[in-house]
Amino acid sequence: MFLVINNNVAIMVNLYNASKEALIEMRNGNYHNIKLEIEHSPKGGTRWIFTKIPEGFISRTFDAVQTFCQTIVYDNNPNGPDSEFKFGDEIRQYHKEGESFHQGLRNAVKKASYLGKGLPEIRDAGFNGCVQESSYWSETFNPSHISKPILTNLQKGFQLTRQQTPDLDFETWMQTDHALDRLEWSEGSRNIADFQVAYLTPEQRAHHRVEFRKEGDDTVLYYQGAPLNTEHFETEAGIGRAIFVIGPDHQLYVGNHIPFKFHHTSFFGGSAVIGAGEIMTDPSGKLVAVTDKSGHYKPKKKHMVDALKVLSGEKGIDLTNITLIVVPKTGDMTGCGRFNAREFYASGGSIKPSPLLDSDYQ
Repeated sequence: MFLVINNNVAIMVNLYNASKEALIEMRNGNYHNIKLEIEHSPKGGTRWIFTKIPEGFISRTFDAVQTFCQTIVYDNNPNGPDSEFKFGDEIRQYHKEGESFHQGLRNAVKKASYLGKGLPEIRDAGFNGCVQESSYWSETFNPSHISKPILTNLQKGFQLTRQQTPDLDFETWMQTDHALDRLEWSEGSRNIADFQVAYLTPEQRAHHRVEFRKEGDDTVLYYQGAPLNTEHFETEAGIGRAIFVIGPDHQLYVGNHIPFKFHHTSFFGGSAVIGAGEIMTDPSGKLVAVTDKSGHYKPKKKHMVDALKVLSGEKGIDLTNITLIVVPKTGDMTGCGRFNAREFYASGGSIKPSPLLDSDYQ
């Protein structure tokens, strides 16, 4: 485990490789019982080793002699530093830095595991897995799930307030008049609930699940007991489309895109999915077109191949007359265009597209 500091020196912190006794003593503030050895590597890295000074006269004497000899070597090493030692209260700062580093590391691992929830199952089934785009992670990990642009604006105001009140936490500040005034000034509402992205429970998600029914030669999509007609749905592109995800459970879920309130991440709480985008059906529930438009997941071609694999291989959709639309990402037109879904799937996404129509994207 490495901590990179400003001068680009890597500090390897072995705090949690220390004995349980050493950790207990330090966390109780008993630094006089601890010895810190700082090993210096020839490449400039360091390793911190916290140990409890042994009890008993003979053991303590042996440890003291060994430490003294190592210190002599450290002071006289012609090839540069090897090891140095810290004792007593001078260990405190190292311990605090180590604890802070490992707490940050634990938080990062926790967040990564949440964002990657379902990913092992997705990959075990032979799919790539589509993980939420990093710029939206703050939206997921904010306890209130405030929409990203609103959260960014609030955080700017919070940082200004913290200059006067350093101990103030963000969630508490959000309930203050200062925060609500800033929200009303920028967005026209003081109600934070207007800007909270919905994260569905499994029970709520079930209401958005699409069924696939074989009717003659066709496979028809059903939503809440009736053929799925996306003329009743709306996305950023306008009326006539629904946002969709294919979850780790290989099921298709659809809904309306509602700015600040309902996004692709709403279905599975920001965790991994197989594919995401927009879907279009006719009034009879037959699939007409699929797009890869999802700002929160930004699916790549491989994810759209996976989505088509589920639709055709598992749900029985004939891709022959289905259109796939790959929309521009942040103004980049590379690889964008219209595809025949069956040909796109068969080629693994390697075929050239036809030009996009003006109505294909915004």
